[in-house]
Amino acid sequence: MEFIKDLHGHSGCSIKLMRNSGCVFVRKQSQAVEYNDRLLRQCRKQAAYGEKVQVRVFVPEIYAEGFSDELFYFDMEYINGKSFAESLEAMPVNEIADYANTLIEGFEVRGSRISHHAKEAFAIKLRQVKPFCTDQIFREAYQVLISYDWENNMFRSQCCHGDLTLENIIVSTKNKLYFIDFLDSFYDSWMIDTAKLLQDLIIGWSYRKSSRQSSTLQLKQLIFYEHIVNELSKLTPNIESQLSAIMHILLLNILRILPYSADEITREFLLSACETVVEKISK
Repeated sequence: MEFIKDLHGHSGCSIKLMRNSGCVFVRKQSQAVEYNDRLLRQCRKQAAYGEKVQVRVFVPEIYAEGFSDELFYFDMEYINGKSFAESLEAMPVNEIADYANTLIEGFEVRGSRISHHAKEAFAIKLRQVKPFCTDQIFREAYQVLISYDWENNMFRSQCCHGDLTLENIIVSTKNKLYFIDFLDSFYDSWMIDTAKLLQDLIIGWSYRKSSRQSSTLQLKQLIFYEHIVNELSKLTPNIESQLSAIMHILLLNILRILPYSADEITREFLLSACETVVEKISK
């Protein structure tokens, strides 16, 4: 087995490009024994998603799994392509519309149902972020969230990626969409995945380290956002109410990043993001 190179990732796992008997593949491995169970769940989720979703979205095939030095790993298909975050600026407008349609096809919007466990699930997350809401805007955001009716506005669905940022969607060289880096979500819902998309399209999380986003990229983000909303509106009779729910999830996502925002630049980014989303919710 031959090591080729390390691959970039945000999961805290080791991600390596490998070759064995002429076959190139990706090995994702836990970096701590304590993370083994979580990575195993992510592996299972990726495999199950590939079996359940009968649409034009793909997932890398899993070839093998096991333990090396007590650390869990799994080997999967290598997808030659770029992340959606990298591809969006140069993407033709007609392709953006097609990709939005492809994504929403796999969200199980029609099959989702109101869950009476939502209030408890979201209350736990809110208790976890409360100690980190020290700035005024974060405290205001927290108040918005604890006042929201989670129980009657959250839909649960079987298929949920869990961390569907534009960085975790690969546009292959054959223009197919692949989902990578699945995450075990505290609440499985197409709303969670939509909120992660808006985390990039509204506040630009995947582009936070860029000194300045070009006007072209900003326009493409807006176009993609509008197509996402348009596709969702075809599947749900109450899009405004459900968009409001998704915006509240997006606001919670921002607060959940706070415990990991060690540098001032990230914190300033989150402050600005909070102001933007609170303003959108209040309109």
